[in-house]
Amino acid sequence: MGNFGGQDLFGSGPHEFRVGGLSLRHVITETPGGRGVRLTDQGRNGRAIEQTGALIADDIETLGELRQAIEEMIDGQIHDLVDHLGRCWSQTVMLSFEPEVATRVGARWQVKYRIQYLQVTP
Repeated sequence: MGNFGGQDLFGSGPHEFRVGGLSLRHVITETPGGRGVRLTDQGRNGRAIEQTGALIADDIETLGELRQAIEEMIDGQIHDLVDHLGRCWSQTVMLSFEPEVATRVGARWQVKYRIQYLQVTP
């Protein structure tokens, strides 16, 4: 089960993560005399992580509380993110939480969602 900042925010329903790769920030300049190019390293970009899933609750009020708990973590602070496979992604910031409309699933309520994270120091 995934968690963010040590909180089990996603345990009510299924979820999965897509973890992006790394890239190097750089500048390429031509060298004098046509001897090729020079690559200047400017550090790595952050790693993009996307989570999709569903929040499930017995009533609409509890579903609202789950949504609010997630929204409170959009605080600009870094936290550890543990994905659905148990891997820990440290130094991660939650950038966005995009819930869909709540729907009935049998006797329960469900909200599908998408969350964007950035691992700032991979």
